[in-house]
Amino acid sequence: MNPYRLPTSSDLLRKLTEELEVLYGKNEAKSISFLLIENIFGWYKTYVIAGEPLEGFSDAIFEKIASHMARLKNFEPIQYVLNEAHFYGRKYYVDSSVLVPRPETEELVSLIISQHKSKSEIKIIDIGTGSGCIAITLDKEMPPTEVYAMEINKDALNIARKNASLLNSKVMFVQDDIFNFQPSYPMFDVVVSNPPYVTESEKGLMHKNVLDHEPSLALFVPDEDPVRYYQAIVQFCDYYLKEGGKIYFEINERLGNKVMDVLRQRNYKEIYLFKDFNNKNRIVSAVKSN
Repeated sequence: MNPYRLPTSSDLLRKLTEELEVLYGKNEAKSISFLLIENIFGWYKTYVIAGEPLEGFSDAIFEKIASHMARLKNFEPIQYVLNEAHFYGRKYYVDSSVLVPRPETEELVSLIISQHKSKSEIKIIDIGTGSGCIAITLDKEMPPTEVYAMEINKDALNIARKNASLLNSKVMFVQDDIFNFQPSYPMFDVVVSNPPYVTESEKGLMHKNVLDHEPSLALFVPDEDPVRYYQAIVQFCDYYLKEGGKIYFEINERLGNKVMDVLRQRNYKEIYLFKDFNNKNRIVSAVKSN
């Protein structure tokens, strides 16, 4: 008999939480269990806690729960298991070809929106778009705007295009390599990127679910050249960011000064370092000099 075929939703919540707690800790285990039940049954938390009866559901439902639990016990992120992640109030399709969107990146997007929402008809490019969450959010939240998104990985680009279709976004996607970009872009008012910034030596600090399942290409940089992506993006901006245009980077908390130095060396002005909600250095912005 399937061990997850229990009388009520509250019984199932307790069972899932107990099994996951040893791997994730009590609070995260409970959060994951809620997400799993909400996704499969379509219930809000209040219904789950209240103890909705489960006897009318098919065996296939409980087999699906068992399959999901096996993946979770292998430290696969819940977002990949459910093929969904939430970002800036919208639901995105995700799988292991793209990073799971993070709350820190919502802060990056929020900063851009707050500084540009009063403007109209600006052009923006998101470099290394992954799931498309930055570009699509800017397209949906900003005034009439042209938003482009660059991505080297074909599988990730397909996910981004799928999300744009699901969310009725008009982002224009380009498969390109920031280290060897094509000479075919318009001039932009804003360039934004959340590039790979975790150094190889920091792997030991990463959670197993990130190390084993999220794409290494989107995460890691060599210790000896940790700002290589920022340098390449600034070189792109030499050609395609307007004078007076703004650049926004999400950064490794330990690399703030190095990223700012890259911008200083190219004579950028108004270089600012912003902290995230955990009080860690997380965003750098700057203005291209005339």
